[in-house]
Amino acid sequence: SYIAVSYILQCLKQNWKMNVRIMGMFNLVKGQVNGVSCMQTRRHRDHRGILVKPLLQDFDIQDVYFSQSNKRTLRGLHYQEGQCKILTCISGSLLDIIVDVRPRSETYLRYQLLELNEGANFSVFIPDGCAHGIYTKKGCTMMIQASDILRPDKERILHYSYIPELKNIIIDNISEKDSNKVAI
Repeated sequence: SYIAVSYILQCLKQNWKMNVRIMGMFNLVKGQVNGVSCMQTRRHRDHRGILVKPLLQDFDIQDVYFSQSNKRTLRGLHYQEGQCKILTCISGSLLDIIVDVRPRSETYLRYQLLELNEGANFSVFIPDGCAHGIYTKKGCTMMIQASDILRPDKERILHYSYIPELKNIIIDNISEKDSNKVAI
Protein backbone atom coordinates (compact mmCIF):
# COMPACT_ATOMS: atom_id res chain seq x y z
CA SER A 1 0.00 0.00 0.00
CA TYR A 2 0.97 3.66 -0.32
CA ILE A 3 1.60 3.93 3.43
CA ALA A 4 3.93 0.90 3.42
CA VAL A 5 5.94 2.27 0.48
CA SER A 6 6.22 5.67 2.17
CA TYR A 7 7.46 3.96 5.34
CA ILE A 8 10.04 1.90 3.40
CA LEU A 9 11.42 4.99 1.70
CA GLN A 10 11.50 6.86 5.01
CA CYS A 11 13.49 4.00 6.59
CA LEU A 12 15.90 3.85 3.65
CA LYS A 13 16.56 7.58 3.93
CA GLN A 14 17.39 7.10 7.59
CA ASN A 15 19.73 4.20 6.71
CA TRP A 16 17.82 1.70 8.82
CA LYS A 17 18.65 -1.92 8.17
CA MET A 18 15.50 -3.21 6.62
CA ASN A 19 14.74 -6.09 4.32
CA VAL A 20 11.32 -6.04 2.74
CA ARG A 21 9.59 -9.06 1.29
CA ILE A 22 6.12 -8.61 -0.10
CA MET A 23 4.74 -12.13 -0.39
CA GLY A 24 3.66 -13.07 -3.90
CA MET A 25 5.09 -9.89 -5.40
CA PHE A 26 8.58 -11.07 -6.28
CA ASN A 27 10.84 -14.07 -6.29
CA LEU A 28 13.99 -13.76 -4.18
CA VAL A 29 16.34 -16.14 -5.98
CA LYS A 30 19.43 -15.97 -3.80
CA GLY A 31 21.31 -13.72 -1.43
CA GLN A 32 20.76 -10.67 0.65
CA VAL A 33 22.18 -7.15 0.32
CA ASN A 34 21.51 -4.46 2.94
CA GLY A 35 19.39 -1.62 1.62
CA VAL A 36 17.92 -3.45 -1.39
CA SER A 37 14.15 -3.38 -1.22
CA CYS A 38 11.06 -3.79 -3.34
CA MET A 39 8.50 -1.05 -3.78
CA GLN A 40 4.98 -1.72 -4.93
CA THR A 41 3.86 -0.28 -8.26
CA ARG A 42 0.38 0.21 -9.63
CA ARG A 43 -0.47 -1.43 -12.95
CA HIS A 44 -3.59 -1.07 -14.99
CA ARG A 45 -4.05 -3.60 -17.75
CA ASP A 46 -6.87 -3.68 -20.27
CA HIS A 47 -7.48 -4.46 -23.95
CA ARG A 48 -5.32 -1.45 -24.98
CA GLY A 49 -2.22 -2.58 -23.06
CA ILE A 50 -0.71 -1.64 -19.71
CA LEU A 51 -0.09 1.48 -17.63
CA VAL A 52 2.61 1.27 -14.93
CA LYS A 53 2.80 3.86 -12.14
CA PRO A 54 5.69 3.45 -9.69
CA LEU A 55 5.16 5.01 -6.26
CA LEU A 56 8.20 7.22 -5.77
CA GLN A 57 7.55 9.57 -2.89
CA ASP A 58 10.69 11.24 -1.46
CA PHE A 59 13.05 10.01 -4.18
CA ASP A 60 15.01 12.79 -5.92
CA ILE A 61 15.13 11.61 -9.54
CA GLN A 62 17.89 13.19 -11.64
CA ASP A 63 17.85 10.81 -14.61
CA VAL A 64 15.29 8.47 -16.19
CA TYR A 65 15.93 6.10 -19.05
CA PHE A 66 14.37 3.10 -20.72
CA SER A 67 16.36 0.12 -21.91
CA GLN A 68 15.27 -2.63 -24.27
CA SER A 69 17.37 -5.79 -24.19
CA ASN A 70 17.20 -8.71 -26.58
CA LYS A 71 17.17 -12.40 -25.72
CA ARG A 72 20.21 -13.63 -23.72
CA THR A 73 21.63 -10.15 -23.08
CA LEU A 74 23.84 -9.29 -20.12
CA ARG A 75 24.17 -5.67 -19.00
CA GLY A 76 26.44 -4.70 -16.12
CA LEU A 77 27.51 -5.00 -13.39
CA HIS A 78 27.84 -1.18 -13.15
CA TYR A 79 28.03 1.21 -10.23
CA GLN A 80 28.66 4.90 -9.71
CA GLU A 81 29.42 6.47 -6.33
CA GLY A 82 26.57 8.63 -5.10
CA GLN A 83 23.92 7.05 -7.33
CA CYS A 84 21.02 4.87 -6.26
CA LYS A 85 18.48 3.46 -8.72
CA ILE A 86 14.94 2.22 -9.00
CA LEU A 87 14.42 -0.47 -11.65
CA THR A 88 11.01 -1.44 -13.05
CA CYS A 89 10.44 -4.22 -15.60
CA ILE A 90 7.90 -2.91 -18.13
CA SER A 91 7.72 -5.94 -20.45
CA GLY A 92 9.33 -9.34 -20.75
CA SER A 93 11.42 -10.74 -17.91
CA LEU A 94 14.88 -10.32 -16.45
CA LEU A 95 17.21 -11.53 -13.73
CA ASP A 96 18.22 -8.52 -11.62
CA ILE A 97 21.76 -8.83 -10.21
CA ILE A 98 22.92 -6.68 -7.28
CA VAL A 99 26.36 -6.83 -5.61
CA ASP A 100 27.31 -4.85 -2.49
CA VAL A 101 30.63 -3.08 -3.17
CA ARG A 102 30.55 -0.85 -0.06
CA PRO A 103 33.71 -1.79 1.91
CA ARG A 104 32.18 -0.85 5.31
CA SER A 105 28.91 -2.67 4.71
CA GLU A 106 27.97 -5.81 6.66
CA THR A 107 27.02 -7.39 3.32
CA TYR A 108 30.20 -6.33 1.44
CA LEU A 109 30.70 -8.49 -1.68
CA ARG A 110 27.45 -10.40 -1.10
CA TYR A 111 25.01 -10.49 -3.96
CA GLN A 112 21.29 -10.79 -4.52
CA LEU A 113 19.42 -12.14 -7.54
CA LEU A 114 15.79 -11.24 -8.22
CA GLU A 115 13.53 -12.36 -11.04
CA LEU A 116 11.35 -9.56 -12.39
CA ASN A 117 8.73 -9.74 -15.10
CA GLU A 118 5.98 -7.63 -16.60
CA GLY A 119 3.44 -9.10 -14.20
CA ALA A 120 5.38 -8.15 -11.05
CA ASN A 121 3.76 -5.25 -9.20
CA PHE A 122 7.00 -3.91 -7.77
CA SER A 123 10.15 -1.98 -8.54
CA VAL A 124 13.56 -2.69 -7.02
CA PHE A 125 15.45 -0.03 -5.06
CA ILE A 126 19.23 -0.39 -5.50
CA PRO A 127 21.20 1.65 -2.95
CA ASP A 128 24.30 3.74 -3.56
CA GLY A 129 27.40 1.53 -3.46
CA CYS A 130 25.89 -1.50 -5.14
CA ALA A 131 26.91 -2.81 -8.55
CA HIS A 132 23.91 -3.63 -10.70
CA GLY A 133 23.22 -5.61 -13.84
CA ILE A 134 20.54 -7.60 -15.64
CA TYR A 135 20.38 -10.80 -17.65
CA THR A 136 17.51 -11.52 -20.02
CA LYS A 137 16.52 -15.01 -21.09
CA LYS A 138 13.78 -13.83 -23.45
CA GLY A 139 14.24 -10.06 -23.70
CA CYS A 140 12.73 -7.16 -21.81
CA THR A 141 12.05 -3.45 -21.57
CA MET A 142 12.86 -1.76 -18.29
CA MET A 143 12.76 1.71 -16.81
CA ILE A 144 15.56 2.96 -14.58
CA GLN A 145 15.26 6.04 -12.38
CA ALA A 146 18.52 7.32 -10.89
CA SER A 147 19.42 9.78 -8.15
CA ASP A 148 22.28 11.18 -10.25
CA ILE A 149 22.97 11.55 -13.95
CA LEU A 150 25.23 8.98 -15.58
CA ARG A 151 28.84 10.11 -15.33
CA PRO A 152 30.98 7.80 -17.51
CA ASP A 153 34.20 8.98 -15.82
CA LYS A 154 32.80 7.86 -12.42
CA GLU A 155 31.29 4.57 -13.59
CA ARG A 156 32.89 1.33 -12.41
CA ILE A 157 32.29 -2.21 -13.66
CA LEU A 158 32.45 -5.53 -11.83
CA HIS A 159 32.83 -8.56 -14.12
CA TYR A 160 29.79 -10.83 -14.13
CA SER A 161 31.89 -13.96 -13.47
CA TYR A 162 31.97 -12.84 -9.82
CA ILE A 163 28.47 -14.37 -9.56
CA PRO A 164 28.73 -18.20 -9.68
CA GLU A 165 25.23 -18.57 -11.19
CA LEU A 166 26.30 -16.44 -14.18
CA LYS A 167 29.48 -18.31 -15.12
CA ASN A 168 27.76 -20.85 -17.38
CA ILE A 169 24.88 -18.86 -18.84
CA ILE A 170 24.49 -18.42 -22.58
CA ILE A 171 25.25 -14.81 -23.50
CA ASP A 172 24.50 -13.69 -27.06
CA ASN A 173 24.69 -9.95 -26.40
CA ILE A 174 27.19 -8.12 -24.19
CA SER A 175 29.07 -4.84 -24.61
CA GLU A 176 32.83 -4.76 -24.90
CA LYS A 177 33.20 -2.86 -21.61
CA ASP A 178 30.99 -5.37 -19.76
CA SER A 179 32.95 -8.35 -21.09
CA ASN A 180 36.30 -7.03 -19.83
CA LYS A 181 37.29 -7.98 -16.28
CA VAL A 182 37.56 -5.12 -13.80
CA ALA A 183 38.67 -5.80 -10.24
CA ILE A 184 36.97 -4.23 -7.26
